[in-house]
Amino acid sequence: MQPKRFCSLLICLCLLAGAPAALAKPTHAEALFAAHPELGFPLTQDPQTDPLLMLVNRQHRLDARFKPELVTPKVAKKRGADIDLHPEAARALERLFDAAKAEGLSLSAISGYRSYGTQRTIYERSVERNGQARADRMSAPPGASEHQTGLAMDVSCKSLDHELTSAFSRKPEGKWVAAHCSEYGFILRYRKEWQDITGYQGEPWHIRYIGPQHAAAITALDVPFETYHAYLALVWQQQNEAPAVP
Repeated sequence: MQPKRFCSLLICLCLLAGAPAALAKPTHAEALFAAHPELGFPLTQDPQTDPLLMLVNRQHRLDARFKPELVTPKVAKKRGADIDLHPEAARALERLFDAAKAEGLSLSAISGYRSYGTQRTIYERSVERNGQARADRMSAPPGASEHQTGLAMDVSCKSLDHELTSAFSRKPEGKWVAAHCSEYGFILRYRKEWQDITGYQGEPWHIRYIGPQHAAAITALDVPFETYHAYLALVWQQQNEAPAVP
C-alpha cells in the first residue's frame, strides 16, 4: 500500500475511532448520524447510486440480467474455482494477497462473481439439503447474493484444504484478513454478532470491496454494511441540503 494513501486512511480512521461517541457503537443509522454527522471525507456520489456501495441482500435484490465488468485477479485459488471480480476489486485483492504473502501467509481465492442462475442453483440445492429455514441462514436466494455484484470474494487457506469454514477466523490467515482487509478496501461483511441485521450467520471468509476510504470508516464505526449504507444516505442528504434563504 502506498504510504500517502495509508496515511490518509489512518487519519480518517483515527478521527472516527477517536471520537468518544464511537465507544457506544450505535447500531441504527439515525443514532450513528447523531454521533457522527461528519464522515471525515466528502461523498462525491450519492451512495444509493455508487456502484461500489450497492447494497445487496434479501430486501435489495439484483435483476437476473445484472452482470458487472469482470476480470480475473492474479491470485492463488482453489483448483477449478471461478474468481472473477470487478476490475477495481480484483486489483485490490491482488494487493491484499501480496501483503499477506509478505507476512508469510498463503491465502486462496474460492469464489468470486456468481451469476443469478448459478446462485439460484446453489440456493435450491441448499433448500433441498437443509430445509428452507436453515438454507436462508446459510445461502442467499438468487438476486440477493453479493457475489453477483463482482465485489465479493470468499477466501480460505491451504491448512483448511481451501474449504469455507468458521475455523478460518481462528487461523493466522483469517485473523490477518480480519485485521487488515480494510486497508485494501474490503470489509468482513457477515460477522456472527450481526446476523439479526444482515440475515446471515457469521462468514469470516466472505469479504466485500467498498473502497479504502469507506472500508476504513466502517471499520472504525464497527457497524454492519446495512447500517453504514443507511447512515451514508443521511450524510449525503445533509451534505447536499440547499442553504436556507435569508
